[in-house]
Amino acid sequence: MRKRLPLPAYPHKTPEIERLRPFFDGVYHFIQHELPELLTATKVWIVPGTLPPGAETYTTLEVVGAAMGQPVMLGFTAPLPAGALLIGAVSAKDVVTATLANRTGAPLTVPSGTVRACVWAY
Repeated sequence: MRKRLPLPAYPHKTPEIERLRPFFDGVYHFIQHELPELLTATKVWIVPGTLPPGAETYTTLEVVGAAMGQPVMLGFTAPLPAGALLIGAVSAKDVVTATLANRTGAPLTVPSGTVRACVWAY
């Protein structure tokens, strides 16, 4: 659960500032109550050196709070060759599956690295 922040104090109570207060209160409400929480996790991924054409490899990450259907974004610290496809999905409660696929007609050499999963918890 995201920590709720108190409303900021307004140092100068001028008519102009007071006119804008509803706007700032609305922005505050949106940030505190309507933006999704960002859940993250990282894991060192020892990728099998070469992926044959059409092959896939995967790993799972524990992302506490992740639920089925929530959007996932993955990052990888090593450069991925052209034709490598890195995709992620919440596959079970608190679990993100990262899949690395070779969508070329040739073997791909993929270095190991750290994968980061980011999940937007709505």
